[in-house]
Amino acid sequence: MDWSDLRILAAIAHHGSLAGAGRALGLHHVTVGRRLGALEAAIGTKLVDRLPRRAALTAAGIEIAGVAMRMSALADEIARRGR
Repeated sequence: MDWSDLRILAAIAHHGSLAGAGRALGLHHVTVGRRLGALEAAIGTKLVDRLPRRAALTAAGIEIAGVAMRMSALADEIARRGR
């Protein structure tokens, strides 16, 4: 599992769509979708239902996105302390 894929899941959860997550991360939405697919394969479960204009997290997606958001906040804290 790749940390950057967890960051992508957190961004999808925050922005509500693959396109929104891509804009926030500076990635193309196709790349976001591909990395989400890799994360789902690594974990072995579906995390996001891809709908026409939004992304709906599954129950597993909500749980894992919450962990990913906490990890992101901790990484941000480490970066702030290093400055």
